[in-house]
Amino acid sequence: LPSGTALLRSGARPGDRIFVSGPLGGSIAGKHLDFVPRVAEGLFLRETGLVNAMMDISDGLATDLRHILRQSGVGAVLDADAIPKNGTLEAALFDGEDYELLFTAAPHRVDELCSRWRQRFHAGLAVVGSITPRSGEFLLQVRNGARQAVEGKAFEHFSG
Repeated sequence: LPSGTALLRSGARPGDRIFVSGPLGGSIAGKHLDFVPRVAEGLFLRETGLVNAMMDISDGLATDLRHILRQSGVGAVLDADAIPKNGTLEAALFDGEDYELLFTAAPHRVDELCSRWRQRFHAGLAVVGSITPRSGEFLLQVRNGARQAVEGKAFEHFSG
């Protein structure tokens, strides 16, 4: 990348929408052995100028989103029903090795970003939540509208 053009974890802003580039979870069933790195997608997102923060999901959505929240000094609310899943919600939140992209964009840029993504990759993007101004807040909204704190557990690469 040209110097100074990387999308960092520290760019998320209150009000941003949170996106993932594809279904999450399933590494325990071997999904991690057959993946395509999202290099072209990452370059595309950077080049659009529509994204504020980005990283790959290698340690689970919950763990990796916490990195963005900490670096940006913000909080988040995820919509459990909006998260694309390979299996359970638990797997989508906490399994590792998904290698999808996790990124944020301002709400007024969502339509343009989704449209350009669909034109380029012939697939949709999932908006899975929103960034909040409350540093350290990390909530999951479930079907009945209730919100609960997201656990601090994470995938452990070397656990038995």
